[in-house]
Amino acid sequence: MNRILILLLLIVLASCASSPTERQQVLIDDTDVGVYGSINRENQLTEKRFRLLRGKERWEIEDQRPDGSWENVTCEEGCLLAESTDHDVKRFMGGEPPPGMWAACLQNSVFAFCKVVKKGVPGQRYVFFALVEDQAIPIKLIRIK
Repeated sequence: MNRILILLLLIVLASCASSPTERQQVLIDDTDVGVYGSINRENQLTEKRFRLLRGKERWEIEDQRPDGSWENVTCEEGCLLAESTDHDVKRFMGGEPPPGMWAACLQNSVFAFCKVVKKGVPGQRYVFFALVEDQAIPIKLIRIK
């Protein structure tokens, strides 16, 4: 009986080691590159557009100007994007995400761009957080392109 339990435990551990965790599957990657529009409180798409790009050495976010051109808002030292820690993600989300929900973010000193995945809900959601003093103000995004 003990041998069977040990064998089952080894099989479970091996399967866990060989497959990525759900948290790992939430990391922001090249599939998230695209254009995003902000959603207002009435759940309507606004004119505000952001573009997430993967540069040669780092992630970049560009803001669309009224004339349609793009301006890099991550081009200076204090504005470079870095992957958020679990502690930072919890701070943006207002605490521990509910069970079955995972988030990954890229952030700088003034904002964070986050991808949120919820178990059982197809696709992912995106949120832009304006970081103002000790607050993270969420702005819902929808991927346009």
